[in-house]
Amino acid sequence: MTELSRRIYEAVRQIPRGSVMSYGQVARLAGNPGAARAVGFALHRNPEPGVIPCHRVVFADGRLTGGFAFGGEGVQRRLLEEEGLIRSHPGAKSYVSAPPERAAAIRGELLAAEARRAAEALRRMGLDRGAALELIGRLWDEGEEET
Repeated sequence: MTELSRRIYEAVRQIPRGSVMSYGQVARLAGNPGAARAVGFALHRNPEPGVIPCHRVVFADGRLTGGFAFGGEGVQRRLLEEEGLIRSHPGAKSYVSAPPERAAAIRGELLAAEARRAAEALRRMGLDRGAALELIGRLWDEGEEET
């Protein structure tokens, strides 16, 4: 198993019941923002389908994946229906429908995970807390200048 696949599986394990993430969100959470296709490739080879909840990964627009590796879209739809996340339309594709407050919580969980990963990277670089906060402050100020 590659290091990227290991990080992808760990990221997907973090998706709580009743939540979903897009392939791109999982790629960012795994530390490789451009690897959405690699996420799909890794999930298609999920070594622990009952443990790694790959059914909680959907397209960015909320569509279910037609090629869900463990039984097709019907199985993914059923699993997400059991978690209260599906809005189906007769004769149409199924889409994930999370209440707005849950969608905001999911975004918050993703941001917190990204912040933890950034903090860990700064520690590995040998920065102490003061230097890390100074760096973050400079980056924050640069972002405000661009807007």
